[in-house]
Amino acid sequence: MASWFYKGLAHISIFTDDVQKSADFYIQNLGFRIYNQKSFPDFELWFIENGWLSLELNGQGAKDVNGKIDHIALEVLGLDAAIEDLREKGVVFETKEPEIVKPNFANGIRNIFIVGPSGERIELFEYLV
Repeated sequence: MASWFYKGLAHISIFTDDVQKSADFYIQNLGFRIYNQKSFPDFELWFIENGWLSLELNGQGAKDVNGKIDHIALEVLGLDAAIEDLREKGVVFETKEPEIVKPNFANGIRNIFIVGPSGERIELFEYLV
């Protein structure tokens, strides 16, 4: 079995129908700052941070999901080894293969989603180097 480990919490994603209003709240009240913004045809993703805590404000919000946590993202080193190990353990995958995402920060990421025991979405996340 290949070696892999969690590096730390990557981010927490929160649904909102007003990304600017949400960002303003965290910035003005809790000392966060914007470190990345990504526009898609249907929605916006804004990443804000304070110290080691990073939040993804997901503009796909709707009245029944606003304020709800979309997923937790765990940064890993050795994503392929993690996937192999989790498949051997019978963990349910939401996405079948890792996806390469080229956001406007770093060199992009590879990620895959698994499903937790209560249906929670867990993103395993690795920066491309």
